Amino acid sequence: MPNIFKCVQDHAGKKLRDAPMPRYLCFPFSDTIGDPKELNVTREYQRFSEELNAVAIDLSKPPAAVASGIGRIVERLRGIARRANILLAKFDDIELFFQPVTLRAICDHIDTHTSRRAMHHPGLLKITVKNFSI
Repeated sequence: MPNIFKCVQDHAGKKLRDAPMPRYLCFPFSDTIGDPKELNVTREYQRFSEELNAVAIDLSKPPAAVASGIGRIVERLRGIARRANILLAKFDDIELFFQPVTLRAICDHIDTHTSRRAMHHPGLLKITVKNFSI
């Protein structure tokens, strides 16, 4: 439903009809500059998990090896903490999107700003247009 995507993206991090809108939900991310962007929190979580496992492996080495690489390990843990904060914000956005007040605001906004005859109806954890739900 492109209208819903555009509405959430246009009002990201703002209020729409007194309802807070998700900040990061409809914005693509890229691992590195030049990569094709995609909306995939699962991929971000997998990368986070892999980095956490790599640090766990480093910490399970003999004490002398851990001591010699402690600076690198600390930097990797700081990066993991930053990634965890970003993931938590995105998970919060998913929860915020499905709040009844947010769904109602999105539906009302779309219905008043488009000339379509199909009305958007907020439901419990979904928006319905005709026979299609998200």
